[in-house]
Amino acid sequence: MVSIDVQMESLDRLGTLKYFPAKPTVVAAVGKILNELCRDDSEAKRLVNAVLAEFSEWPGPRAIRELHTAEVASRRAPNVKPKGCSLCYDGFRSAYEIHERMPDRSVQKRIVYPEPQEIMSAFKMEQRLANPNITVYEVATYCSCDLGRMRLEAERNLQAREGGTT
Repeated sequence: MVSIDVQMESLDRLGTLKYFPAKPTVVAAVGKILNELCRDDSEAKRLVNAVLAEFSEWPGPRAIRELHTAEVASRRAPNVKPKGCSLCYDGFRSAYEIHERMPDRSVQKRIVYPEPQEIMSAFKMEQRLANPNITVYEVATYCSCDLGRMRLEAERNLQAREGGTT
């Protein structure tokens, strides 16, 4: 993910191109494109440098994507898998999903991440005994570390290709 500082700097630098959009919502959309294409600050800087070296006028999003593929994505190390963290196993993390039946018969769901396993087990049993409208499930979720985010993004891409949603 590109930091906000590098994103703003990139947009300022791209703003030096002739015909670069002036409308704030369009500039924000260009920033979003940069953030979607680039994995980190160094990739964003490399892409902006390539755009400025290649064009003197704003080329548009399609040309930016093509240049990204040629100049930035092609330099990525192949099949580099980020490392997980101490809280997860291979990008997945155990958690509890709590379903609470409301008076209007709707179900509110929330995810609770265990701190020490003993605390959550005690919480789970206490909630089951104290309130029959609460059901607790043990689930696996994506971790918030780089590996977990990579796995979540891969699933979203697969869902998008298959026409589903995540």
